[in-house]
Amino acid sequence: MKIFILSSMIFFALILTNCCASKNSAGVENKKNGLVKISPNTIQQNLSIVQAEVINLEKKNSNDFKLLVKILSVKENDVYPSIAVTGNEYMLTPNFIFNGESVVDNDINKSLLKLSELSLGDKFKAEIFLDNRNGWLIQKVLE
Repeated sequence: MKIFILSSMIFFALILTNCCASKNSAGVENKKNGLVKISPNTIQQNLSIVQAEVINLEKKNSNDFKLLVKILSVKENDVYPSIAVTGNEYMLTPNFIFNGESVVDNDINKSLLKLSELSLGDKFKAEIFLDNRNGWLIQKVLE
C-alpha cells in the first residue's frame, strides 16, 4: 500500500511539473524543448515592408486619418518577423511622433502627413506593424 501511495504522489508531481510552464512578465511561456509560445493577449514585436493600395480614406483632418488598404506585396525584414499577408486588407493609422500635443516637424511625420492626400487606388510603400493596443500602424513611408 505504501508503494502505491508513493508512486501515486510521484506520478502527480510529474504531471504538475510538466503541465506548468514558467511565465515571464511579457506573457511568454518557456517550454523545456526551447519553443516559445506567445500568449493570446501579447503581440510579438513585428515589422512588415509592404506595397499597399488605398481602398478607402477616413479623414478627420491632416493628422487624424486612417487608410483602408489592400496589401499588394510584403517584403521580409531581417530584424523583425513580418506578419502582414499579401492580399489582405488592413486599416492603417499613421504612427506620428508627437511633441506634447503637436506633431513633430520631421521627415518621417511629413511623409506620413502626405498619406492623407492620397486618393482611392493610389499605391505607396511603407513599414507597418501590428500593435497590441492600437492595431496596424504605419511606421514610415518608403520612397
